[in-house]
Amino acid sequence: MQRAKRLIDETSLPMTEIAMRAGFGSLRRFNSVFAEVYGRPPTEIRRKRSSGAVVLP
Repeated sequence: MQRAKRLIDETSLPMTEIAMRAGFGSLRRFNSVFAEVYGRPPTEIRRKRSSGAVVLP
């Protein structure tokens, strides 16, 4: 999950690519686990990052 978070923060890779690189075979499963760990879906974290808002881990 930490690798996925770093990829979201530091790249513009598509979420499906990030999910695969983090070892998930399914974007749906990746989204679910990510939200459990970080309290919000990965797309929300990327959206806030790209808008310039500060996102705490």
